[in-house]
Amino acid sequence: LYPDGARILRTAEVGVAAGQSLVEIEVPANLSWRTDTLQVNVAADAEIDILGVQSRTLDPSETTSPLQERIDELADQIGALKTEVSTAEGLAKSLRGMIERSTLADVDVADMLALFTEAQRGIADLQAQALAGKKQIETLDEERNRLIRQLRERGEGQPTRIVELSLDAGASSDALFTLTYLTGNANWSPTYETNLTSEGDEAALTIVQNAQILQQTGESWDDVDVVLSTARAFANTQMPELDPWFLYAQQLNRAKILASGGIAYEDSIAMAAPAMEVSEAGFANFATDIAPMEAPTSRGSVSMAGLFAEIRLEGSQDLEPGVEPTQVRLQTKPLTVDLSRRTTPVLDETVYLFAEFQNDTGAALLQGQATLFH
Repeated sequence: LYPDGARILRTAEVGVAAGQSLVEIEVPANLSWRTDTLQVNVAADAEIDILGVQSRTLDPSETTSPLQERIDELADQIGALKTEVSTAEGLAKSLRGMIERSTLADVDVADMLALFTEAQRGIADLQAQALAGKKQIETLDEERNRLIRQLRERGEGQPTRIVELSLDAGASSDALFTLTYLTGNANWSPTYETNLTSEGDEAALTIVQNAQILQQTGESWDDVDVVLSTARAFANTQMPELDPWFLYAQQLNRAKILASGGIAYEDSIAMAAPAMEVSEAGFANFATDIAPMEAPTSRGSVSMAGLFAEIRLEGSQDLEPGVEPTQVRLQTKPLTVDLSRRTTPVLDETVYLFAEFQNDTGAALLQGQATLFH
């Protein structure tokens, strides 16, 4: 994790056949990744050359799953039942209308009553058939909605992103593929809780360093290894062209200095400049090698890599996506502090308490928001 993004590492174990082949690795489609940062490495017993890498997104219609097949089957059953219910209700309505419009003048009364009774029985059967169909539709619809929710929770039925690898293997072998890429939907920032306790001239200062981790990639990070870095993921790493910078000694006129009441100098004075070693190429050489250091007992170990600090969190982490950051406690540092009080009674009778400390823990204090408790 970086302050402006994250580098994600995913692995996949695939059996690769000898010769040229095409391997597809599925990754979540809702990730906001930089496809131009995708890197693929392979480790296998056989020699495997990666000839090409490309990614594409599959529409849900191109993929099938048992859940989706069951949902489609239920939808067909529901549609057929709705047709049957509509037919039964239509027949019952037509039969009722025929009875209401029929005079049956030439029919015997007993026959007419028997006919009406049979018609009413037919209407009742059709209505019962329609009611049973509606109840069955309701049951199937509940199952269908439950499966749809389950499908969404699993991420099925959504667009799928496929990374296609064109390979050439010298022999059949099991291979471990590692995919790394950058995303801007996750980052971290350091924060501090500073606790100062004092009694008279005695004082103690404790700094608690936390990491605020914001994870908005759209997927759960379960049982993952997390490394925090102060480097910038999307910073431009291309070396800029430097224009030459010429330094000249300033020439001062001795007569003007004496006339202005100054001290007499030599006829020319060179401006003082900080001493630095300059290479033949004209660039100043600064010390950039920083010795590795270990942090105090904490949830993470701190090390320096060049000009950047890295913190490897202890153990595996579970980080859920959300709008609120997750706070992880990194380490607690007790520091020696000197107290002093300052005031200017002529202007203000307020006395201000100052606490001065030196970071002697051997671990870097990174730039971040700090809250003071006293």
